[in-house]
Amino acid sequence: MKTPIFLTITIMLFFVNSAFNQDFTETKIVASDGASDDEFGNSVSISGDYAIVGVYGNGVDVGAAYLFRNNGEKWNEVKKIVSPKGVAGDCFGREVSIHKDYAVIGASWDDEKGYKSGSAYVFHRNQGGTNNWGQIAKLMASDGAEGDFFGISVSIYESYVAVGSEGNNDSGEAFGSVYLFYRDKGGLNKWGQTKKIIKPDAGIRRNLFGSTIALYENYLAVGDQWDEGNGEDSGAAYIFHYLEGGIGNWGQVKKVSGSDVVYGDLFGGSISLFGDYLVAGSFDDDKGESSGAAYIFHQDEGGADNWGQVKKIIPSDGAADDFFGGAVAINEEFVVISSVGDDDNGDLSGAAYIFHQDEGGADNWGQVKKIIPSYGESDDYFGRAAIFGHHIMVGSPGDDDQNTNAGAVYYYKREEVNSIGSKIEEKVPTDFKLNQNYPNPFNPETTIEYFLGKVAKVKIEVYNCLGQKVAVLVDSKMNPGNHKVKFDASGFPSGIYFYSIKASEFHSVKKMLLLR
Repeated sequence: MKTPIFLTITIMLFFVNSAFNQDFTETKIVASDGASDDEFGNSVSISGDYAIVGVYGNGVDVGAAYLFRNNGEKWNEVKKIVSPKGVAGDCFGREVSIHKDYAVIGASWDDEKGYKSGSAYVFHRNQGGTNNWGQIAKLMASDGAEGDFFGISVSIYESYVAVGSEGNNDSGEAFGSVYLFYRDKGGLNKWGQTKKIIKPDAGIRRNLFGSTIALYENYLAVGDQWDEGNGEDSGAAYIFHYLEGGIGNWGQVKKVSGSDVVYGDLFGGSISLFGDYLVAGSFDDDKGESSGAAYIFHQDEGGADNWGQVKKIIPSDGAADDFFGGAVAINEEFVVISSVGDDDNGDLSGAAYIFHQDEGGADNWGQVKKIIPSYGESDDYFGRAAIFGHHIMVGSPGDDDQNTNAGAVYYYKREEVNSIGSKIEEKVPTDFKLNQNYPNPFNPETTIEYFLGKVAKVKIEVYNCLGQKVAVLVDSKMNPGNHKVKFDASGFPSGIYFYSIKASEFHSVKKMLLLR
């Protein structure tokens, strides 16, 4: 049996329904200085015009990461970030995440607080000069210790960074933890620690809480594939919210697992979070041992904040040891799932599958595309992806074209083709905006205005000062332009309330005051 491999996908995807004609172009990208066992493409993340690719093995596990910029025609390498310590064995670059002008790189074997205690680094695009991507912070756990593997997973969204520490030991055993850092905690761009989250229901056996994480808007999802809720190593995922239990408390709102998850399924070994949806991978055996599956959950399925399961996904051609679900990603109406054990191009050559929410019927989450590389070979481990707009990148860390296991990334540009074969131009979304409510203070009614730069699914919610949701004002797809909605606080006590908007990748929160 092959060794199970779990990966992480970062995704921002804007597709149309598969009934539209689509045309893909493929380009293969390699590092400018690729060397044997670099495993370029082991981790990939993309945001806007920038992408970051991790290199796990550069210089005997010293590690590195490469920044690329899209100039409208192709992705050009603009920066190689090497490990600031330059010490062999730190595993710098094993995990990467990028959001807007910030990038985070994990170094889970860093030994500054003990052997394999771990660390993570934050870089800014203009630190040290325009597009220089200089370091602005090194993150370490306040209680870091030997064997914590802090940095085994990283995720950044807006002003927060989440870092997993699967070996952290708070209860006499290594159950794992997650640490949250805020950009201006302790001063401008100091990225100080604001919260430590430990496994809420730790038992007596080692777990891997924090081995996978996903941060999006006010939600944090944490995977633990060794959770024992449905049997040993059945796995689970935990969902936390910024306002649950108070502002900035990041309290737990739900623990989830697949409806048919059992012993050894390792559910939660990959997770992704977008808006109201969570997707998690599992080494389910519906199509043979370790063939794999993925599960989709919706925030309000079965009740408000219930995070109920809406779909189990398996591939059309799944087979034993495909490891489908080893990496998962979701954005709006699309899910991308890796299958590194797929053998269309040879053993462990790999593949990636795309599913759409309404393919095959409303909320059916049907398969629309299987991607395999043109030059794939055995042991390429193709499948780790980053997607934004019409642009798709898929890592292939075992690629040998430069040197043995030097690695590569395949870039796919998807273009829509109309009925007469002409390409449809990609439209770049414009800005979104949430305005301050008026009047403010108010009693009992106030108006909230917002602007949408494109068609988007919009959700506007109101929370009290304890972080409890008290109203949902908007929850539907809306057209571009200016909009407004009224909030009637009749029956609510005086005090501070927060209103938040989620629209495509845009998220904003503002404060309002009810005075009676």
